Order: sequence, then C-alpha cells, then structure tokens
Amino acid sequence: MNIKKSFYIVSFLGFIGLNDLSAQVKPAHKSTTAFTNPIIWADAPDLSITRNGGDFYLISTTMHLMPGAPVMHSKDLVHWEMASYVFDTLNDNSKYDLLNGTVYGRGQWASSIRYHKGKYYVLFSPNDEPFKSYFYVTDNPEKGNWKLIIRTRHFHDASLFFDDDDRVYVFTSNKVFELSPDFKTVIGNPDGTQVFQKDESETGLLEGNQIIKKDGKYYMMMISWPRGGKRRQVVYRSDKVTGPF
Repeated sequence: MNIKKSFYIVSFLGFIGLNDLSAQVKPAHKSTTAFTNPIIWADAPDLSITRNGGDFYLISTTMHLMPGAPVMHSKDLVHWEMASYVFDTLNDNSKYDLLNGTVYGRGQWASSIRYHKGKYYVLFSPNDEPFKSYFYVTDNPEKGNWKLIIRTRHFHDASLFFDDDDRVYVFTSNKVFELSPDFKTVIGNPDGTQVFQKDESETGLLEGNQIIKKDGKYYMMMISWPRGGKRRQVVYRSDKVTGPF
C-alpha cells in the first residue's frame, strides 16, 4: 500500500459510526496508523464492527451471493483479512436454488455483529420472503463454525445491542425491542417501543441502523431519505436505551 497521509484511528471509527469502540479506547493509549482511502479495495456495504481486546471484526453484505455474510479481522482497523463466512447457503425457499425464480438482489443484507461475554453474535434479515431474522453465534470468527441459534420475526436492517446489565435489545428504524436472552421472545410490547418522532419529510425508509453506548448515553445512527432529497446520515441521542431519542 502506498502510504501518504496519517489520521487518527478514532476518526476512522467516527466514519464507520458503529459499536462502542471509542468508549473502550482510553485517551492516554490512542495511537495513529497511517493509511489512504479506500481502506478496502472492494465493495463492502452495510458495515458493522465489534471489538474484543485488540481484535476487530467487521461484517458486510453479500446479498444473493453465497457463502454469505463475510467477516473480516483486523488489529489496526486498516489492514483487513478474511476470517470466515457466517453461512454457506440459505435455503428458506426454492429460489435460492434457482427453482421457481431467483433471489437476485435479495438475500442477506445489513448484518449486525457483536461481541458479548466470550461469544460473537450476528443478526441479519434476508431481504426476501418469508421475511424473518437470523441469529448466529460462534466462539471464534477466525475458525468460523457459526451456529444458527434461531430464525425469528423480521427486523429490518437491525442493530443488535447488549447493554451493561446484559439485557438484549434490537433497534430497527425508529423502534427498539427488548429480547429474551435466547432471542426467542420479545419482552414487553410486541410492536416495539417507538423511540423518536420521525421527520414528516421522511419517505419512511430508515436503513442501516446502528446503536452504540458512550459515556452513559445511547446513540442511534441510520440513513434517512427525505422526500425529493438525497439520502443522509442521522444520529439520535438519549439518556435511556428505550428513549426518547
């Protein structure tokens, strides 16, 4: 790589806007890594990232391509290598086998990857019928061995979040759902809790949801699309995980 400029790693974290990485990096220990853009010379959309000590894991979208849900590993957020794929195939309907149609442009989208108490979790919802969400787990993304925990209700472009008290939440659009520890049951309102009032100009398309917690505050980040305008990144903040944001 031809290295010309230097930037703080934390600026790259801010660009990604995912997970609570910056909350785990003490100011006295921040370091710099030189890099040029693009970081990854490939199409890596819908990025989600998690951290365990000095190891960072990044997941992206493969849509209809399989194996799917690629997970990459890095020590410095600049140099990335493939670690594993979350699944080999999806087989919810015959179209994945090109029978009775295709899933071109559908399949796995916008995964969320999280490290929690020695395990790595992935949540995603295939963009096809029947709409549902998949939860996977592994002890080591380097070895793969991702296991499907459960298929459950559909959460569009959702962000998985483990709070400091180990309670489990899923954020999607302008709603938050609390889940049981096994992800099987929605606790409380089955329709979720609305956490902010959507801008009247929005088309309703709120995508790429991500939730982080820093210094006791919760931040929701997503892409919105005003009517007649361009897509934009928006950030909401709250003192409580259930809002209001």
